[in-house]
Amino acid sequence: MLEWYQERLKESRSRLLQGSADSYHSNLLLINYAAQQHDIRTLRRLKPAAQIWSQRWKHEMGSSETRANLGGTALLSEKIDGILFVLAAKQGNWQVMLKLATSRHPRKRWTPQMCLAMLRSRGALDMITRIQHHLTPSKLGSSDNDNDDTPEHNDVVAKQILWSMFLREFWQYWQKPKLTSSNISKPLPSWITAALLDLYSKSGKVGPTLDLAWSYIQLHENKGRSSNRSQARILRNGSSRLLTSPNSLIPGPRILYYILKAVKLQEDSNAVLQAFAALTHTDLRPQGELNLAHPLFRQNKYIFEPDNNIILLVMDAMVKAETHSKDLPDKLLSFLRSVDRSWGSWRARMDPSWHPMFLDLRPIQRLLDLCLEMDAYRIVRQVLRFQQGLFRRELKWHTTPHKKRLWRQGLNELTMLREWTDTLAALRRRRWIIDDQAQSLYHMASQLAQLYRYCQPVRRSSRQFRRKQLE
Repeated sequence: MLEWYQERLKESRSRLLQGSADSYHSNLLLINYAAQQHDIRTLRRLKPAAQIWSQRWKHEMGSSETRANLGGTALLSEKIDGILFVLAAKQGNWQVMLKLATSRHPRKRWTPQMCLAMLRSRGALDMITRIQHHLTPSKLGSSDNDNDDTPEHNDVVAKQILWSMFLREFWQYWQKPKLTSSNISKPLPSWITAALLDLYSKSGKVGPTLDLAWSYIQLHENKGRSSNRSQARILRNGSSRLLTSPNSLIPGPRILYYILKAVKLQEDSNAVLQAFAALTHTDLRPQGELNLAHPLFRQNKYIFEPDNNIILLVMDAMVKAETHSKDLPDKLLSFLRSVDRSWGSWRARMDPSWHPMFLDLRPIQRLLDLCLEMDAYRIVRQVLRFQQGLFRRELKWHTTPHKKRLWRQGLNELTMLREWTDTLAALRRRRWIIDDQAQSLYHMASQLAQLYRYCQPVRRSSRQFRRKQLE
C-alpha cells in the first residue's frame, strides 16, 4: 500500500500545480493501518514524511494551545513515536523504548499511550516495587549504569534506566497523591490519575490508593451538578475515553477495581470480600470487620457499581481463601446471587427504573470449571438454573424499550461464547447435562452475544419474541 501511494505521488508531481497530492490525512491513514498490522518497518519508512507534516502543522497552527483550540490532532511524528514505543513494549525491546524516550523533550516525553505501555509491560510490578523500596528521589537514575548519553546495550540496564526515568519524572505525583484536591488551580488529568491508581494497586499500597480515589471523587463531585447531599451517590459505569477526551472521567467500577486489587495484594483474601460489600452495599455478610479506617468506608457517601472484572477478582480471592473447602461452590453461587439481587437483572425485575449490571458468561464459567475440578455434581444443576434465569431476564430487558444506554460488559462476546461452548462440552462428556440442555444454553448465549456485538437492542413484542424462540 505504501509503495502504491508513493508511485501515485510521483505521478501527481508532474500533473498538479501545487506539486504533489500528498496530504496529512493520507499519511495518518497509512500510520493507523500500519499500527493495526504491527508493521514496524512501514512505520519507520513513514517517519520522514510524518516529520515534514508535523513541521507544516506547527507552522500553520502556531502554538500547542492554538492547535488545541482549533481542534488539531496529535502531530504525526509524535504519533509514530508513541506507536513504536507501544509495539516495542509489547515485544519487550527495552533498548528501543529507551532510545525513543530519550529522543523526546522531558516535558513532552510521556504521552498517555507510553505511560500505559510502561504499566502493561512485562515485570512492571517487580520494577515498581524494587525501585520504590530501594531508591530515593535523589538516587533515582543516578546509578553507575545510568548514563543517558551512552546507555549500555543491555536490555536489563536499559529497563532499569527507563523505569528510573519514568518514576523520577512522576515522583512528585507519586509522593503527593492528593494533588487532585480542590486546593490547586489545575488538577491532574484523568489519565494520569488512572495511571497512578494502577501503580498504587500493583504495588499493594492501599492507603495512597484510597487517598487518591477519595480526593478525585470529591473534586469531580464539587464540579458536577448539585444533588441531594443526604443521599449516597452511585458511581456507575460509563465510557472511559481517558486518552482521547481530556474531560472524560474515570468510571466507578474502574476505581473500585484499583482499590480491591490493592487490598488483595496487601490484606488477606477475606478483606477483599469485606471491602467489596462495604463499597458496593451488597448484602454478603462477610466474616469479621474491615480494618481499613478511611472516610471512603466510614462516611458511606459513595456507592460503587461493580462490573464483571471486579466479580472475577472477588471470586479469585474467595477461592484463594478457601481452596480446600467443600462448600466453596455453594459460597460462590451465593455470592453471585447476592450481586444479581443488588445490581443485576433481578434488581431490574423488581425495580423497572433500575439500570442493571448484567453478569456475563465469565463468572458462571469460572464457577462451572471449579465444579468440574472439585467433582461437585450436586451444585451444577443449581448453577445452570441460575444461569438460565439470567439469560431470560437479560433477553427480556433487551426486547423491551429502555431509554438508558447499556454498556458492554465483555470485550469480545464471541470469544466468551467459544469458551462457554467448551465448558458445556466438558459437562456433556461427564454426562452432567444432556444435549438438549446444552443446546438451549448455547442458543440463549449466542442470542446475547449477537445483541452485544452489534450494540443494538432488539425491540419486539413478547408474542414476537416467543414466536422467534419457537422458530
